Amino acid sequence: MASTSPENGGKDEFPDDPFWDFSLATYLRPEVATVCLGLQDRHGVDVNMVLFCCWVGASGGGTLSGAEMDAALAAAGPWQRDVIVPLRSLRQDLKGSGKEGEKYRQQVAAAEIDAEHAEQLLISASWTRPPDLARNEDLWIGDACANLRRYFEVLDLTPDDRDRPDLAILLGGAFPRPNRPDVPAIVEKELYSKT
Repeated sequence: MASTSPENGGKDEFPDDPFWDFSLATYLRPEVATVCLGLQDRHGVDVNMVLFCCWVGASGGGTLSGAEMDAALAAAGPWQRDVIVPLRSLRQDLKGSGKEGEKYRQQVAAAEIDAEHAEQLLISASWTRPPDLARNEDLWIGDACANLRRYFEVLDLTPDDRDRPDLAILLGGAFPRPNRPDVPAIVEKELYSKT
């Protein structure tokens, strides 16, 4: 996702979508945007896919099967590659280009946010399984970790030591409940443990 957010969250132009609402709320929590962009810059992850992995877990959706991950990636991949990455590159190229360039950079940033929103709608449409409302809420953060692990495996990505606190911040933002389990310990167990 872009480092800025539209004031109305694109709500006038897009249909309501619980994944987008979750993503906005999570992304706007302290440090989450920074860590998401750090993961994107260091590893080339699609932040929308990272947020999708968290949302499926946080909404009681459980863990993504291989086929469900493939469907989400098939929905997101072309749009990410052909629309969002070029917009991001253009926005970054315009940074520091003076007053006139800043005006265009802001317009490109707004277009990038709309493109991110559109990608999330594509991903959301690929997700057809209803949440298991009987699933124990204490398991949801572990489900999100399992989904992230599956996504990282697809990317052939092994999170390194620098990612450990970032993943804890991300999951803390996705699960802001005051009585949630110890997020760093869950990250350690679910994403770094060899067992």
